[in-house]
Amino acid sequence: MRRPIAAAVITALLLAGCHPRPTPAPTPPTTIPPTPEVCGNCVDDDANGRIDYEDARCCPHPAALEAASVTVVPSSAGDELTVNARFPAGALTEPNPLLDDVTVQVRAGRRSVLCGTIGHQFWSKSGETYRFRPRGTPATRGLPETFVRVLPTGAVAVRVESIRPGLATLAAAEWRVTLRIGDGCGSGAAKASGTPVPE
Repeated sequence: MRRPIAAAVITALLLAGCHPRPTPAPTPPTTIPPTPEVCGNCVDDDANGRIDYEDARCCPHPAALEAASVTVVPSSAGDELTVNARFPAGALTEPNPLLDDVTVQVRAGRRSVLCGTIGHQFWSKSGETYRFRPRGTPATRGLPETFVRVLPTGAVAVRVESIRPGLATLAAAEWRVTLRIGDGCGSGAAKASGTPVPE
C-alpha cells in the first residue's frame, strides 16, 4: 500500500513542477509630486533655477523689460548699487504702487543680490513718481529705496538704489532684473557697469 501512495505523491509533485508559477503584478512606481513654487518667499522652491517672479508659476504672462541696467560703485560704506529698468507702454495695466505691492528681484549669476516685496502701504507719491524709502521697521528692513515713474508715453520706469557689500566683484557677472507691480511682472537680462575698485 505504501508504494502506490508514494508514487502518487511523487507524480503529484512532478506535475506541480511542470506548471509555471504566476508572475506577480509589477509594483507601480512611486511618484513624488514636484514642490510648487511659492511666490514671494525669495526661495527657489521647485529647484528649477528661477526664484519667485522669474518663474512662470508666479509670472505666467511676463512683460519684457526694456533697457535694464545695473551700476555698481564701490564706496567706504559698501558697494552702491543702482538698477534702472523700464516696462514698455501698455505692458502694465494701471500701475499704482499706492494700491499694489511691488516686488524687486536682482540677481548676479546665481547669487541673489536683492529680493523682497514692498507693501503698497509704504509708498508715497509726488507728481508722477512713486517712492519707497526704507524706514528701518521690520516690515521694510533690507528692502532697497525704489522709485516708480509712469512716463507720458505710458511706459513705466523703475529705479532701485541700495548699498550692499561685496558687489564690486560681481560687476562682470550676468545680471538679471525681475520686477512685479500688482498683477504685472517681467524679467530680463541687465547690462552691468561698474567702477574699478581703488587700490
